Amino acid sequence: MDLLNLIFSQKYFVNNLEAFNLLRNEFTGVTINPSEILYFFYKIFFVIFIFFIFYYIGDYLRNFLKFKNKYYSPFVNVALGYIFIGLAIAFLGIFHLLYFSYLLFIISIAAIISIHSFYRLSHHTRIIKFLKNFKLSTDIYTWIVIIIVSLSFLKLLLPEIHEDGYHTDLAKLYLSSHTIMHPARDPLFVIPYAQLPEIIYILPIVFADRETARIFHFSFFFLSLLLLFRYSKEDKNARFAPLLFVTAPIVMRYSSSQYTDFFMVYCFLLSALLISLGKTKEKFLSG
Repeated sequence: MDLLNLIFSQKYFVNNLEAFNLLRNEFTGVTINPSEILYFFYKIFFVIFIFFIFYYIGDYLRNFLKFKNKYYSPFVNVALGYIFIGLAIAFLGIFHLLYFSYLLFIISIAAIISIHSFYRLSHHTRIIKFLKNFKLSTDIYTWIVIIIVSLSFLKLLLPEIHEDGYHTDLAKLYLSSHTIMHPARDPLFVIPYAQLPEIIYILPIVFADRETARIFHFSFFFLSLLLLFRYSKEDKNARFAPLLFVTAPIVMRYSSSQYTDFFMVYCFLLSALLISLGKTKEKFLSG
């Protein structure tokens, strides 16, 4: 009788409910922190802002090189802007000038140029035309790709636990020493020189945190996928290229990590597609 009274007592149920909640949180780790959610949106906004700079700085460079293609010009803009901003930061590192003030100056000048370019009428119409021409099909293969990409994006909400963090460690080393000129004697140096993505990772570390580097990496993964979609519209034989790309195990694992692979994959794919166009200017630009 005492046992039954204990089981059906209010205190028994309350204690078991608290124990269940503790056990559930221990395994799922479900906690809602409004400040963390707002900070995540800040990181998303920061990455979009940097890609905005990449795009419009690259647009000036593309016009200087007199390259025009209504399908691939936006992709070329991002690549050229990424290379230009990365090289600008690299020159600061070569001359031991990697300080916050100089980085802020470069980003501010690039932002002013980009905003000025954005407010020109021709750019608005160009973006609208590109979006109208870039329509995804609604077959089952496209939906599978969308689901996988969405899952990869959701992984960005969680802290990284399996990545090899030496890429962001190198970016922090460059910032602390104000230079990218280091002898390759440390085991940290897998490659004996500073890679362009590692130099770009200086920006999120300065203006956000190292986790933001994962969003940069994911963004180039997403752009590589859009590039494959664009090519699959022109060549029906490449219809399954986006699906094969996103379902590759190494792609699924590294798409939301702090690695540097998709920076290089994007530039390589774009170069290969420009070469496939077969014109002299495209082949020159692919270099």
